[in-house]
Amino acid sequence: MPLKTLNNPKGKTRTMATLNAGKMACSQMARYVWTEQCAITATSVGYDPESEKPDPLNAFLQHVLDENRFGEAFGCLVEKVMALGGGALKEWVEVPKDENGNDAGESKIRISFHMAGQFVPTAWDNSKIRSAIFINREAKDGYYYSVVEWHKWDGKTYRVTNDLYRLRIKEAPEPQNILGWWYPLNLVYPLLSPATEIPDVRQTYFQYIRPFGANYADDNSPLGMSIFAPAMNTLHSLDIMFDSLQREFVLGKKRIIAPARAMRQTAGINNGPPQKYFDADDEVWEALATDNLEDLKIYDNSVELRVNEHIQGINGELSISNRLTGYVPQSDVQAQIDAALKAVKQPDPIDPKTTTEYLELQRERDMLRAIGGDDFAQVKPKFREQVFWMLDRGDKAKPVSEQLTGIKEKYDEYFLPAADPAKDQPKNTPQYSQQPGRTGTNQTSEEDKLFKQLSDAWK
Repeated sequence: MPLKTLNNPKGKTRTMATLNAGKMACSQMARYVWTEQCAITATSVGYDPESEKPDPLNAFLQHVLDENRFGEAFGCLVEKVMALGGGALKEWVEVPKDENGNDAGESKIRISFHMAGQFVPTAWDNSKIRSAIFINREAKDGYYYSVVEWHKWDGKTYRVTNDLYRLRIKEAPEPQNILGWWYPLNLVYPLLSPATEIPDVRQTYFQYIRPFGANYADDNSPLGMSIFAPAMNTLHSLDIMFDSLQREFVLGKKRIIAPARAMRQTAGINNGPPQKYFDADDEVWEALATDNLEDLKIYDNSVELRVNEHIQGINGELSISNRLTGYVPQSDVQAQIDAALKAVKQPDPIDPKTTTEYLELQRERDMLRAIGGDDFAQVKPKFREQVFWMLDRGDKAKPVSEQLTGIKEKYDEYFLPAADPAKDQPKNTPQYSQQPGRTGTNQTSEEDKLFKQLSDAWK
């Protein structure tokens, strides 16, 4: 439904943001099924594996796979198979031709990869599809040309026929589903044979692959279904939540409510009516037609973003979609995890005193004890840690006092100046008469006089 706004009264539509969870599920499943590191080998009958010469059959197989870039192309096909429900590989021989249609080079084996929409089965049994049609479409000179290639059996003879159909592009409302009218094959593809018969063939020259699982949409069809077909409703819910999360940031942006008296007025665009606006960057004081402070207050009407709620909802839907698109029950996976944990050898216990964290704390403790001792009293407080790391703390190290003496000779500015007893003597220190005075004098302190007066009064 179009959304109507003030700027667009007729309404407008927008594209919903999507999480592409189906694409992620197919990519992840394709990585599980196939990687480019997989190796395909063949061994000839009677070949000695210990022989120094390579197996000619395996060498030929590797040559064909490399020429067709099988590792990369098959990985892309597997991902499409997971998404569309099936796909096919087809083998054929490419013979180079000259202008007259004569053979002009060595024949090569080619492998083509077809999506589900290009493959139509026509005969099958419980084991495999025995006959099928491949549709190859090409746009050329204003027309769609569709080559219908039919692989079928005629007794023990394998027959491949080609028919061409043409449809004008302007007349094709659904060009992917309409073939058009029959058209002579040789007028467009003169080197393509209308029919080819291959006798004494045991296998078809195509292979159809599909994801594991029943096709519940059509019980009689040999085709498969997309791995996320059972989870379409869940994937739609994921897209709704993800779109809502994005709109949360767009619609939840900061909003400022300013009084009408604080608005400025400017000329309209293209001689339109005047428009009012609020200049949030204006720092100049202005007089407004009001003395009521409540009329001049500006409010921040920003709303709190519900990001955590959205993320929790998305994670919950992802958990449901994983169960619907996965092939292994969660209980089986957990059982395998528990068995693997039991099989793993438990590591030896670690002594905490040998850990890096414990050793760092131990060094920190030794430093604090050392700089708080008497030896570091002569070091300025702001240099004590630096001086401590200059010390040799080995087993055969000299005493700390001797090391500090050596450091003081090089870095005298790190240490406090030596104390002077004469300068450090306080001026108000009382001098007692019991202390020896100068020779030839009889000094009497104030305390002695006071003590004598008290003694006389007591008597």
